[in-house]
Amino acid sequence: MYRQRFLENRGWTIERIWSRNWWRNASMEIERIDQKVKQLMKEEEVREKVEI
Repeated sequence: MYRQRFLENRGWTIERIWSRNWWRNASMEIERIDQKVKQLMKEEEVREKVEI
C-alpha cells in the first residue's frame, strides 16, 4: 500500500489484476490491460499536442 501511494504521488497510475480474474480468464485480463495502456497513450498524445 505504501509503495502504491508513493508511486501515485509521483504521477504513476496503478492498475490491479486480481489473481482470481487472472486464473479464470488470463486472456481477458491481458486485453483489459492492453486497452488501458492504449487509452493512456492516446491521452498522453493529446496532452502533448495541447502543450505545443
